[in-house]
Amino acid sequence: METATIYVTFQLVLIFYMTYTAIPASVYTYQTVVNGSLVLNGCQTDKDDTINWKFQGRLFFFAGNLLQTNLTNSLHMLTNNSVYIKPISLLNIGKYECIKNQKTLSTYFVDIEVPPTLSMIVDGHSYHDNGDTIYIPYNKTIPVSCYAIGSRPSVNLFITVDNEEISRTDINTSTNTFLDGTTFDTTIQFALRTAEETGTLSCHSSGLSYYPGQRLDVSYSIYVFLESVDLALLCDKAYMPL
Repeated sequence: METATIYVTFQLVLIFYMTYTAIPASVYTYQTVVNGSLVLNGCQTDKDDTINWKFQGRLFFFAGNLLQTNLTNSLHMLTNNSVYIKPISLLNIGKYECIKNQKTLSTYFVDIEVPPTLSMIVDGHSYHDNGDTIYIPYNKTIPVSCYAIGSRPSVNLFITVDNEEISRTDINTSTNTFLDGTTFDTTIQFALRTAEETGTLSCHSSGLSYYPGQRLDVSYSIYVFLESVDLALLCDKAYMPL
């Protein structure tokens, strides 16, 4: 009985020791910019250990060979078993795991920021470049839409008329997700009626760390539409001899 008791005690101590000394996997989170570069450091292992990598739960580097051909242009294995990503695109967003002997030792979560493309539609006409000019009919309310296309994450949008922000209570906002949830399109709409003859209509985006603020400025000019009858009378008076 005494010998058996000593044996059981030894087994319990050994199990406790093994559990206590287990090394947890390291977890890292990176956020960078589209078209940038990033290095994911390889696991710290003995010299002769074989290192493999997983991306989104699937092996992509095994025995030094790239298995996921859709990532050929952006993923590169370095001599120290680290992974070099360049250029970073939407395809590279996700979870990376550095594996030794079928065990994950390091986990990396990679995300990127993508700036939106800004545009406006005013009274049915599209504008994409700073410096464009909008011609607005006098004494008429017209619809205005501001678009932020293809951002990651979604951005905040607001509109200013002559540097005065349109109240949130006067606009409608919607955000849609595209490309399997990786990018966002955001739209705001409001009705414009201005008393000034000329000015600037601006669409602004904010909310990104690497692209803190973007802006599309379009000039507007008011014109007066003359009815055909009035225009004919005006022409008659213009050429009427004194």
